[in-house]
Amino acid sequence: MEEGVVFLLKRTLATYLVAYLILFAIVCVIFIPIINKISDDAYQQSLIKSQREVSELVDNMSNQLNNYSQTASVLSVNQDLLMLTISNDYVSSIVNAMRVKRQLYYYVGVLDQLESCLLFINNSHFIISPDFISMDMDKAYDVMISFDGMSLDDVYTHIVNNKKTYSVIRVASFQNEGAVLTEDCLLFIMNVSLNIKTVGACSFVFVIPTEKFVGAKKGILEDASYALLTDSEGNILYSQGGEDALQLAEYKAGDSMVINGQPCVVLEEATDWMGLHLWTGIEKAQIQNGNKLISNFILPYLAVGLVCIAGLCAIYALYHYSGVRQLVILGESITDIRSDRSSAYSYVKEIMNEVSKQNKEMFFKYTQTDNAYLNSMLMNACVHGVYSSSEIKALKPYVGDLQSFCFVIVQYHPDPEEKTINALIEKETSLFQFFEGKAISFHPRPYCTYYIIETDEKPNELKKRFLEKLESSDWMGKIDKIGISDILSGIEMIQNGYHQASFSLYSSEKDEKVFVYEPDEKFEGRVNIPTLNRLNDLILYGKRAEVETFLAELRHALHSQSGHSEQMNEIFYSMQMVLNNLAEELKVEFTIAEDEPLISMRRINREVNLLLEVVESRKHRNSTAQNEKLVAIIEQNLDDPALNAAKLAEMMGVSEKYVYTIIKDRFGKSLGAYLEEQRIKKADELLISSALSNEQIAETVGFASLTTFYRAFRKIHGLSPAAWRSSLKAMEENGSHKQA
Repeated sequence: MEEGVVFLLKRTLATYLVAYLILFAIVCVIFIPIINKISDDAYQQSLIKSQREVSELVDNMSNQLNNYSQTASVLSVNQDLLMLTISNDYVSSIVNAMRVKRQLYYYVGVLDQLESCLLFINNSHFIISPDFISMDMDKAYDVMISFDGMSLDDVYTHIVNNKKTYSVIRVASFQNEGAVLTEDCLLFIMNVSLNIKTVGACSFVFVIPTEKFVGAKKGILEDASYALLTDSEGNILYSQGGEDALQLAEYKAGDSMVINGQPCVVLEEATDWMGLHLWTGIEKAQIQNGNKLISNFILPYLAVGLVCIAGLCAIYALYHYSGVRQLVILGESITDIRSDRSSAYSYVKEIMNEVSKQNKEMFFKYTQTDNAYLNSMLMNACVHGVYSSSEIKALKPYVGDLQSFCFVIVQYHPDPEEKTINALIEKETSLFQFFEGKAISFHPRPYCTYYIIETDEKPNELKKRFLEKLESSDWMGKIDKIGISDILSGIEMIQNGYHQASFSLYSSEKDEKVFVYEPDEKFEGRVNIPTLNRLNDLILYGKRAEVETFLAELRHALHSQSGHSEQMNEIFYSMQMVLNNLAEELKVEFTIAEDEPLISMRRINREVNLLLEVVESRKHRNSTAQNEKLVAIIEQNLDDPALNAAKLAEMMGVSEKYVYTIIKDRFGKSLGAYLEEQRIKKADELLISSALSNEQIAETVGFASLTTFYRAFRKIHGLSPAAWRSSLKAMEENGSHKQA
């Protein structure tokens, strides 16, 4: 080791020791006064944290309502729903209603915190839910569905004829086909005009369990003693802490108040959209007790802590010195830099600069390497679109706000010398450098790269700039063609940009390199393939026949596109992406035969069959035992009026959706209808074998009220319980007389 290096190391060690000794002295002088400051800061930080949690809770509630609103907006443009409002044909209306019901069932299953979704068709008196369809709103209410505390007139006033676009109503419970599914719930109502040419309108009613919606058993509301949630008109949507919580509306954030002799701090947050307003009251004693714990922990260990700090200072000085020493020795061995610097830090800085310079090219390559996660998200945005706030939130860190952007597809000439996927990707990575400025790139397939470029240039100007770049370099021979979309704005427009760029690329017959999207162009040969999301659902639910129909439609569409190989490749790779995502979800590993093409219809068919076999095997393995267990639990708890899917799911350790599915698959009816049928069977036995009154029987078999029992009994037998019992006695007496 050089003499200069030895000198630098000795000086570095001395510097570390002196620095840490000074730090120790400072700590000894100021440590005790800081304790009080720490306590005060801890109190303020606790308030700030609680206020932040209140804000996040209100934002979450607002975002949840926004998701429901977006769902209603998507469903409102459904062609089947539109036809339902204008059709006068009974059969067509029923078919369209069934299709709308299927859509509702899907969304109820995927939306968070949602119990059910009801659709009131205002001009046709249709009521559609995931469980039933009724063509007579007046007869269906109270029989099929009901809201506790709301009469039919109230339904017309607050839902059907409500002129507000959005509104929220709190009800005591929601009943579906006589069974209480949800107690204490919120009705989020969205009224939608279906089109400008007809008077058709509908009302979406999203049934939301209140406690789930506000997160009453977790987060800030779990710690708060009092809470109050209101809408824009001051109507109470949720309260916690009894009538004392109503006082919160008189205070602002940060105010102090006294409830039941206990001083509390008020936290407040409101949103512009829907006008949600949340107050919480946290007892000051709860916050102060936490601060006392801090002080009581620090003070007894102060002396021991100071001694430990002194020892740690010496240890850390040696530790850091050891690290610098190793860096100096390593730098001396891998570089030609001499130790003529004033300090070891300067010497290490020179070493790191040299290493960074040597690895600059490798670092660039690494930063440009295809990111699988980002690639998947962007490809999903291209194929399926971006609709929800959660999708926008997930993409924003990678792509930014995209205030002004265009979508560019670059297709390269195949190189027969490239034999492996890794080599292809490496080659495409080198081509990224063609673009200047901020651009996000990803690879849907070999010899093709998608770009999202932030720009406000007109598409024709971009075309001109690309052509100039190509003509002034050797890229002209490497690139097949480029498709450019129109200038768009917003993350949710990525799918539009993808379709525009693809349209310009694959529909143009011009002998050019760069193509710009022209809205007035027509291309009759574009494939109208089935929705890929539908394929995903069909496989997961094990619908083999429908999957085969889907693939047949796909084969027919592809056969019609035999002259458009580029578009066929796009379809193949989109299909493969869906199958790969499903395989990851089901933990299935695909293998590729040696003679099998990377992407082909044969491979897609084989992988689809493999996924279906896995789904069917798991479904068969679990269905029988689960079915028997569910039936046994229902029989044991039939006397519970509050028995619903949520309770059954908790007892079985499964989801509510799975409970509905088991009952539907085995008995061909909804859970509410099955419970009602079993209760009536048990009631029949008691009417025959006992002298119990109708009220006693209704309570024994689990009906919430005598009225509900009468209604269900008459629906099945066509008679009241008393009349049915009397008819049985009359039949027995007639039989006795004949024998005599």
